[in-house]
Amino acid sequence: MKILYNEFKSRKMAGEKLSFETLTDEQLFQLYVKENTIAPMIADLFDISIRQFSERRRCLGTTLRELAMTVEKERLSRAS
Repeated sequence: MKILYNEFKSRKMAGEKLSFETLTDEQLFQLYVKENTIAPMIADLFDISIRQFSERRRCLGTTLRELAMTVEKERLSRAS
């Protein structure tokens, strides 16, 4: 379910100008990894280019998907 994405989309449709600069890394992780929102949808939401999105994602030091795999591995090891 795209809870955060839908929240941002509703705010944008209500006329709010969303700022990609103020989006936290946690929110970006939520959108991209947990909600599996594709880059073009996120870029459109914040009125940025896909390249801008990709550059920010790379600036995290690892791809968000790699981070997600690490988080999932840790979760599974705690469940064992």
